[in-house]
Formats: sequence, structure tokens, C-alpha cells
Amino acid sequence: MNDIVEDDIVSRSIELLDSCHNLRLQFEIMYVFTYMSLGTFKQKQSIIKHGIISKLVKLFKSTEFFIARKAVHILGNITKDRPYARDIALNHAALPLLIKLINSDTSMIFMRDIVRTMFHLCKKSYPPLSLEWIRTILPVFSYLLTIRNQSVISNTCWMLAYLTDGCDDNIYALLETGILPQVLGCLMSQEKIIFFPALRTVAHIVESGDTYETSAVISAGGFSYLCTLLRNYLDEGVVVETVSAIYKMVNTEEQIQCMIDADLLPPLIEILKFGTKEAQYIVAWTVMDIISIGSIEHLNELVNAGLLPAFCNLLEAEDCNNVINVLDCLTEMLRAAEKVEQTEKFIIMIRKFGIIDKIETIQYHHKVYSTTCVFLERFVLYTF
Repeated sequence: MNDIVEDDIVSRSIELLDSCHNLRLQFEIMYVFTYMSLGTFKQKQSIIKHGIISKLVKLFKSTEFFIARKAVHILGNITKDRPYARDIALNHAALPLLIKLINSDTSMIFMRDIVRTMFHLCKKSYPPLSLEWIRTILPVFSYLLTIRNQSVISNTCWMLAYLTDGCDDNIYALLETGILPQVLGCLMSQEKIIFFPALRTVAHIVESGDTYETSAVISAGGFSYLCTLLRNYLDEGVVVETVSAIYKMVNTEEQIQCMIDADLLPPLIEILKFGTKEAQYIVAWTVMDIISIGSIEHLNELVNAGLLPAFCNLLEAEDCNNVINVLDCLTEMLRAAEKVEQTEKFIIMIRKFGIIDKIETIQYHHKVYSTTCVFLERFVLYTF
């Protein structure tokens, strides 16, 4: 194989890929290129340099099934984690030609190869492929999510995750295809290779803070799906990604009510008590938004769900950021209560759970000293 590269026979071999009149020769050459596409860096560079990508894309149109399949497989190997190879393939219209190979008669083995190659072509972190590149392939995603194969569904979900990362145009176009309920349905999969990229896609959709996009997720039952994830999985990465999505979805009183109706407060409070530091931070910010944006009824819902005992536990944490978050939330809570003349009620509850005693115990810690002093001064003012 090294001799082939060194003798520069590659260029001539690639030219012979056009030998559609000699299928045996064409297949043998592709067999060699299959190994080279999995070989050393030098071998891969050599076949790319001599123009194999354009030839492979052209062979997608071959009437011979095994030739088209080999071409798709080799291109998938070549473009894996190679942005420059991916860009060459995209410029030769590889994506629209790939989706033309997808139909009800496509074998499962070939379908997996097609979707794997599509995934490598769509795998671009930031910025993602623009709408100009993906417009023609958007309609096929819905069909791919109906195929009963883990690899196909997983790669499809990852494509959606990459394409929705920070690109509102892509997100809007994707929502217009009506695929969102299917993506949310993937959150219920038992397989992490499926539900995690689906979760990442949902997080990207709500990340922008766009009202239409967030409302679309909520209307499709997004909070209920996320609640199920929190109840079923303890994996730190899954929990953090889930609570991050929830945090982004709580921007109005109506959205807060939808979140409460989905019974999300109990698992969120549980994370506030026993979750990892990162998850606790995000939930604390979510609680702050609920208190500051929501109504007094929403605040009462938080208290009834066990917010104050959770705060009491967090005040014992070694992490000073958690302590500061609790103090900020308590301050916002008293402000909200003051607006509806219920300050006394909340002062009694805060004292009842021993929160003031805890704050007085930790107030001389140098990292939280100023914050605790400010809160205690405000608290004293509220009691008069």
C-alpha cells in the first residue's frame, strides 16, 4: 500500500474510477481505496489530493448498487473529522446526492452508511452549516427518525444537534418541518446515544431565548419530557444539560406556570439539595428567575416544594458561590413578598427553617462576609 502512495499510482487509479464499462476494475480499485481511506495520514492525504472526493460523489449516481454503496462508505471514512475534506464534498453537492439514495427500498446496511456519511458532512461545531447548505436535506430528517435502527437515529439526532448550534435560521427552518415532536420523543429512548444528542438539540433550540422557538418546545410538551429525563437519569452530563435547557425556558409567568404544571419543581429542588455543584448553580439561577419573574403564587409553589430546607442545606456547602446564590434568592424572595404585603409570612418561614441561624454562623467567612452582612441588615429592616 505504501508503494502505491510513493509511486504516485494513486492519480491514475482515481482516473480509472470513471471506468463504468469495466465494473470489475472499478470495484477492485474502490476496494483498494477503502483500505487507504482507513489507513495512514499520508495515504488519506494522497487520495484526497489527487481528487478522489469529486469522483466518489459522481459515483453516487451509479446504477450499480455496490459501486454507489462503496463510494458512500469511502467518502464517510475520508470526511470523518477532516473539515477540509468535508468542504470539498459539500462543494460537489454530496449532501443532496446522498439523500436521493434514501428511499423505502434502501437496505439497512446502505442506509447506515448514507446517514453516517451525512453526519460527517454536517459535523461542524461553530458556526454550523448554513441554511443554504442544508435546505434540501431538512425534509429527510423526519423520515430518518422513523427508521428502527439505533445507529441511524443516533447519527440523525447528532446532525440536528450540530445544525442547530447557534444558528437561528437553521432552527426556524427545522421547526417548520414539524420534526420537533419526534426529537422530543427521542428523549424517551433508553439509549444515551439517542437521547443525549436529542437533548442537545432541544437545548440549542431554546438557547437563543427566541419566544417562538421556546414556545414551540413548550407547546410540544418539552417540560414534561425534560422532567422525565431528570427523574430517570443521574448522569451528571445529562442532568446539567437538562437543567440548562429548563433555565432557558423560564422567561415569562406563563412559561413558569407550564414548568410547574409539568411537575418539575420536585426534581429541581432535589438537585438543589443533592446535585453536583454545576447543576446546583443552574437550578439556583432558575429559582431566582421564578421568584423575580413569577407571581406570589409561583413563589408559594417553590416553598411548598421544599425550597427553604434546600436553601438551609446549601448554606452548609463549602462552595461559596452556592451560599451567595442562596442569599440572592432569599433577598429576591423578600422583595417579592413585600410587593404583595406578605413579608411577615416569609420572615416567619425563613426563621422557622433555621436559615437566619445558619447565615449568622457562616457570616464571618471572608468570601461571603460582605454578602451575608448585607442580607442580615436587609432582613433586620424587614422585621420592623
